[in-house]
Amino acid sequence: MSRGSQGITCDFDDRLPGQRGYRAQTGFGRRGSIDGQPQSGHDPGYRASGTCVWVNPSPQQLFTPYYRDLQRLRATAPTGTFGAETRLDSHEWHDGTTTNAIACTLTIAGCQIDFTRPTSSIAGSANLPTNAQIMQSLRIIPIYQLVATQRVVVNHIPHRGTRPNRRIQASAGSGDLDIFPFYSMPSQTVLDARLLHECAHNFQTPAWKNTPESVAQWDMARNLDVIAPSRYATTNTQEDFAEFVMLYNMALDTNCEREMRRIYPNRCWLMDRYRIAGLARPATNN
Repeated sequence: MSRGSQGITCDFDDRLPGQRGYRAQTGFGRRGSIDGQPQSGHDPGYRASGTCVWVNPSPQQLFTPYYRDLQRLRATAPTGTFGAETRLDSHEWHDGTTTNAIACTLTIAGCQIDFTRPTSSIAGSANLPTNAQIMQSLRIIPIYQLVATQRVVVNHIPHRGTRPNRRIQASAGSGDLDIFPFYSMPSQTVLDARLLHECAHNFQTPAWKNTPESVAQWDMARNLDVIAPSRYATTNTQEDFAEFVMLYNMALDTNCEREMRRIYPNRCWLMDRYRIAGLARPATNN
């Protein structure tokens, strides 16, 4: 769930010389077309098979990474640490109430994130993920994406949009990541999927630079690819971006990457540009 973003400058070369799976091109998609027609040579009806079926459009509401793929990323991901804790006597939560809280700095590969959560006595029986679970989820996010997240707040008070039949478990935007009580204590896989999606919303800021042109370009990619990675991705441009970023992160550098590029060539073309621009920036959010 996106909460909006603020723009920053991010310059990159329009060309992608040597990128795997792509012919040399100087425009986007099919010569900048936004008429919903696929890129030349792209078959929107193609679907992967065998062990790569998971890159196909998901029949589920949300794209859900496989446990084995999350563990693969975790095996090579950088470790992280929580700094010394500071007790806050009067922290204001999203609903305006104030209570005691604990604050510290979470660090992953030079990326420092302000971290706040309620004390155990305040949190009570709220189904909130542990610090260790949150660290495990954040460290599998590519650093060039993670640097767009500057603050993490674990809230014991449910999101204001929560209803009896609809519970918002996390939201993000403008560098913030808010985590709210789950229906039950989340498994690591469930939390991974939730935070990967939400942190992708923060990554929209450096990727899109908060310009209408960049948003329109992603919309063009959606139209040219024709299909969506999940049902939730059809909600709007922002949710499509977040859902696809998860899929891209899971498939990159695996034997399923070629299949992903064949199914979503235009989104991949843009994500490659965002990735190159992100890797060129310092791995810090300070």
